Amino acid sequence: MSDIVFVTTTLYTKWLDYQSKIIKDLFPDSEHIIVDGRSSWPNSWFNWIDLAKKSNSKYYIHIDEDFFITNKDEVIRCIEKIESEDIDLLGCSDVYHQYRQHNPVAINTFFMIGKVEHLRDLDFSDIRFQWVGDSYVNSMNLHYKEDYSNGFEYKHERFADCKYDNFEPYYAFLWKMKEMELKFDYLYPHFDNRFKSTNPRIDKDSEDIGIHMWYTRNWNSDMIVSGVSNISRYIELEKYLNTMSLQEIGYKYQTDKATHHRFCDVYDRYLSNIKNEKLVFLEIGILNGSSIKMWEEYLPNSLIYGADLYDKSFLNSERIKTFILNQEKDDDLNKIDIKFDVIIDDGGHTMLQQQKTLNIMINKMKSNGIYILEDLHTSLLEEKHGYGNTKTNNTLNLIKDLKTGNLSSNDYFINEYDFNRILSKIKYIEIYETKPGSITSIIIIK
Repeated sequence: MSDIVFVTTTLYTKWLDYQSKIIKDLFPDSEHIIVDGRSSWPNSWFNWIDLAKKSNSKYYIHIDEDFFITNKDEVIRCIEKIESEDIDLLGCSDVYHQYRQHNPVAINTFFMIGKVEHLRDLDFSDIRFQWVGDSYVNSMNLHYKEDYSNGFEYKHERFADCKYDNFEPYYAFLWKMKEMELKFDYLYPHFDNRFKSTNPRIDKDSEDIGIHMWYTRNWNSDMIVSGVSNISRYIELEKYLNTMSLQEIGYKYQTDKATHHRFCDVYDRYLSNIKNEKLVFLEIGILNGSSIKMWEEYLPNSLIYGADLYDKSFLNSERIKTFILNQEKDDDLNKIDIKFDVIIDDGGHTMLQQQKTLNIMINKMKSNGIYILEDLHTSLLEEKHGYGNTKTNNTLNLIKDLKTGNLSSNDYFINEYDFNRILSKIKYIEIYETKPGSITSIIIIK
């Protein structure tokens, strides 16, 4: 997404490399401005503004060095929220979470999204600071005013006392935004017990946008943070960052399982505990090979088969074996003489192809295997090209029947005998709509 410029004021710890790699992987077309913050603090915090205002991007995202984006889609949702709700500045309030009890109107800039156009006329080159009492006073006389609370709306849980103070020097930037009568809005600060971190979310029940660790300056110290040593938190973080999730690997290879449908988060739940085992894995439907490459990386010890209507032998490697398969031909399906731990049907998506493949390939599953029938939303599309939402034979209804154990139609491409045979092999079924118009299913074999 080239409409975003990222900015980080850094101490040049090793965590900057992790952050930069994530941004490059998730937002390859976006610029990442890095500003040296090791000297002339706090004035150096403002140096990014003159650099970002020159950008051709529409939005800037200011992130601290210890903030690590984990979900590209949630970042994009933030941008969409800004557009749809006419928001000018979005981030977490500097209160109402574990580590901050300061000014609720202020946004903590560890993750802050704004519009580049609002930076154009700013000039903080001559600003100076002095610590007076318990707050910073600046030479531009930018400070909190009671009027800034007018219209203040915090939609999330409030569980800490607050102070309408001027605690941080960067508050001067925020008060300038308020002088410009810009609209602030606030993210939910989720506490992640794994790292004792603050992970912003659009709302309480949405997914994390990223991980904010705090206390980077002392990352390798034994100082106690939420009951554990700071260095132990960062050790756990490094383990996490060095073990990419399936969703992250999917983004890397740009498979629509990750970039569009977000199926990977579902699959990760079922495969993460067995991903290092020697699995025999089949994906039907290869297209350009992006998902096969994802599986090769995610399943380091598995033998991965790929089947497609067309020759994809250019993808063959030591652990990837491809073959030609027509899902509408019983002979093609029956001649497969392999038992699989995992099968994913991402093939033609017609009702006939999905049901015929399930009917035959379920016999080629190992005990406790996982059969994934994805893109079930084709059952809801207009009735053409083998799809159809008006017939009583659509595959989504069939999967729902198998889930309940009750055959509701005689119009499927599977007869009653085969329905009961398939049913006898199934331990349970789960159906997931990961976003509107994206449906997949997990079938666990007995």
